[in-house]
Amino acid sequence: MTEEPLTFAQYVLATGEEPVAGCCRLLLAYLAENCALLQDDEMDLDLAVHEARKNVKRMRAFLRLIRPVIGEPAFQRVNDQLQGSAHLLAPMRDQAVLIETVANLRLETGLELSHFRHTLVLLTEAYQATRADFVADAGRIPAILGIWQAVRDEILALPLGKGGWNALQPGFSRSYTRGRQRMFAAYAQPANGELFHEWRKRVKDMWHQLEILAPAAPDTLLTEAEAYHQLSSLLGDAHDLLVLRETILAAETVFNADPDIALLLTLAATRQQQLENEAAHWGLKLYGAKPAAFVRRLGSFYRGWVETSQS
Repeated sequence: MTEEPLTFAQYVLATGEEPVAGCCRLLLAYLAENCALLQDDEMDLDLAVHEARKNVKRMRAFLRLIRPVIGEPAFQRVNDQLQGSAHLLAPMRDQAVLIETVANLRLETGLELSHFRHTLVLLTEAYQATRADFVADAGRIPAILGIWQAVRDEILALPLGKGGWNALQPGFSRSYTRGRQRMFAAYAQPANGELFHEWRKRVKDMWHQLEILAPAAPDTLLTEAEAYHQLSSLLGDAHDLLVLRETILAAETVFNADPDIALLLTLAATRQQQLENEAAHWGLKLYGAKPAAFVRRLGSFYRGWVETSQS
């Protein structure tokens, strides 16, 4: 049986909870949920893998938030383990995203279903082969579960300590500053799609980190978290188009059998640029404040929440 999905109260910091202890509680909760996902024989495998990957990204965001407090050695150990589990989960979902990207591009541009049919057949065959390999690899899921058990042991051994806002301030400052820096770097070299991908990683961190702080100012912080989510989606779609183009160009002799392949590449490049341009609007809005001002504002929300809970 799959565990019940985490509720709002479970995936945010609790009233009166020390931040590091709260983040560790959330890490353990998502680890438990992931283990249940991969051991639920009744759940669709693709969905289970997709949800587990998303949870790993959340966990790594939480871990980065408390990185300055738990220390670099502990952070690196746990982060490397989580990254390793993500790599084992990745191949099947990565192939599925290519199919979705072509289908979505065709829909957005209003083209007939006959367009890009050959490319979709090739991508579907590649996905099916990757999925078959995933299923046939009897040691893959046990290996992933073993990694998560090791992560659980590491988290249980972390010094929880206290510190209130002082335990969160350095992590939020680092996340926001790095996101801002990645944004400027991406638009300084707009032809380099990988720079936008690096920015997206930091945007996702801020999205998930703001979510867990939401009880401090629910209306404001949930709205802001959703804005980072939307920005992450724009950048994610842009990166999917970049990966699609790179996949096609890396196997030109295979994909050139599709009479519409040149059109697909052109549309993908155009749409990628549109999304990156649209992301600029969101980026300037979300990263317009200086890091010190951004963190000071979050700190005021947190302290007000704590004071209210103690009164």
